[in-house]
Formats: sequence, C-alpha cells, structure tokens
Amino acid sequence: MALARRTAVELNVTGEACVLALLRAGFQLKHRGNGLALLKKDGRIVMVPDVELLEPDMLRAILRSANLDPQELAHHLRHSPTRSGFFAKSGAPKSNGHNE
Repeated sequence: MALARRTAVELNVTGEACVLALLRAGFQLKHRGNGLALLKKDGRIVMVPDVELLEPDMLRAILRSANLDPQELAHHLRHSPTRSGFFAKSGAPKSNGHNE
C-alpha cells in the first residue's frame, strides 16, 4: 500500500485529465457542471473536481472510488486523447474523431 500511495502522490493530474482517463477506463459521464464531473461504472460512482492539480488525498479518494490503482490510472492517462476545455461547456465531451 505504501507504494500505491507514493505513486499516487507522484502523479500530477488535472481534473480534466483524470476525467478523460476514467472515460478511457470504461467509466461513463453521468453529469458535468458546477466544476464537478460525475462518472459511473459497474455501480461505482466517482466525482472529479475541475481543478488545475488534484491534491494527493483527493487523487487517492478518486482512485479508491474508481477501484483503480495508480499504475492503471497512469496507463489510461498516457493513452487518453487530449481534449481541452472538458469542463468549459455542458454536455458530452467533444469527440476527437476517434472511436474509444
């Protein structure tokens, strides 16, 4: 567990990048607004704030809620398309032309 904590702390993740990685991990966006995204998968609900940098404790809470370890999140972060302005408008994330 100490390794997981240290790895999670070492990840510098924005709220937007975290949401995109969770989408890549199979989560579905259920709601977005007021600076918060709500995602769901297999009965698990994850809330991600729209912040420039997720604090280590917040990132650990998100990983716990998502049932992901830091390495899985890092994998999805590396393989997530970049979409700027995810929190800027309501509705579904913009498509980048690729099927996910």
